[in-house]
Amino acid sequence: MKNNIYKIGLCLLILLSVACIGDSQNVGDEGGTPASITTIGNPGNDIEANSQVYLTLNQNFNNIRQINNDKLEDVFSLATAPAVQSFDLSPNGALFMYLSENILLDYQECSLIYSYADESQCVGSLGFVVQNKIRFDQKGFLYYSGYSEGNTALSLIRWDTATQEETGLISENVELSQWILHSNGTVYMTGTDNGTSVFQSIDNEDVATALLPEGSLVTDLNFIDPDNLIIHAQSIDYNNAVVSGNFIFNLTTNQITETVDYSGGNLTNIVIDSAKNVYATGDVDAGEEDNIYKIHPGSSQKIEGLGLDKISFFDLYNDVLYVVGSKEGSPKLVSVDLTSDTYETKTLIEGYHIYNLAFDGTDLFFDALKVDSNELSVFKHELESNSVISIEGLSDALIDLQSIYSLKNYSNELKRRIPYAIN
Repeated sequence: MKNNIYKIGLCLLILLSVACIGDSQNVGDEGGTPASITTIGNPGNDIEANSQVYLTLNQNFNNIRQINNDKLEDVFSLATAPAVQSFDLSPNGALFMYLSENILLDYQECSLIYSYADESQCVGSLGFVVQNKIRFDQKGFLYYSGYSEGNTALSLIRWDTATQEETGLISENVELSQWILHSNGTVYMTGTDNGTSVFQSIDNEDVATALLPEGSLVTDLNFIDPDNLIIHAQSIDYNNAVVSGNFIFNLTTNQITETVDYSGGNLTNIVIDSAKNVYATGDVDAGEEDNIYKIHPGSSQKIEGLGLDKISFFDLYNDVLYVVGSKEGSPKLVSVDLTSDTYETKTLIEGYHIYNLAFDGTDLFFDALKVDSNELSVFKHELESNSVISIEGLSDALIDLQSIYSLKNYSNELKRRIPYAIN
């Protein structure tokens, strides 16, 4: 089948080199002058995506790979495919890619591609710049934000994978700051509307609802379960006083229900264990960014015994916290068993400068520079045997590394959570 597709594509490229074809238009255009076709690709550009773990190499073409049987395998069948600038995954195996150049997909010039099973859809073309991560609801709709070239105002878009139709969710008057997606398809966002700060929801019927009185300022938010948000807010009217800090916001009553003991931390990148304890890095303003705290419920508690004086990033898998950092300049990967009353801590790996980390349900995958040998590679850490194997050498650190298993959203949304990273 791939040979036939290749032959069809080759014939099409030859025809394009000697003649003009009919009108060509970008997704969302209503006609006009056809764009010149200068990109690589064909209408049946094969995409093979059947892995738990994906990564992007730091190179200018054909840079996306999947890991199968401890080997890096191509996703695109064409070695000359454009580079993937960013990608995202959903737990059902769908892959969304934002390319550096257009390809021809189903006779459309395309740089935003949604691929699932044997189907690939063109979501958009160059001229629209994707910002932040792609997010999926439980119906399989995908949501993304970005802006058209020449226009810095962010748009928030929902793409229906069944009808291949897009819907804009915010008006031109709204300046988007931050948004998260509930698994039921409701968007919660912060920003300004004609210069006034807003914290609002947008439901499946595209109805926007203000969630706090005018004058309240929400600067950070995340889900802690399907019914509640944790928010950082200023000038909040709570218990007959105007206060600032971290709060729990109930999504059923649309009201603040309690304050959070720890007032700082990075709420965008929280992790939550099976006992519903919420963990975050410490407050930067207090010089606590290299510490991890349990911030909810109850009193805040610092995680002691990490043996690190610098934290690069961390994540949580199966109630084990994995922390990448260093002690006096020596790099380490540390695990913390959150089911232990004493937060049992172990040093798993030493001597590897780790840049990205992902979990496939059994083992850890990471790209790192091994200090003693100066080897830069994609590695696998087998947790059961506590051994490290090199999968493939690299010339540069990866752009990104993700796994389907690592996707987290505490409203049960189908979305990857980015590990916390120090800038």
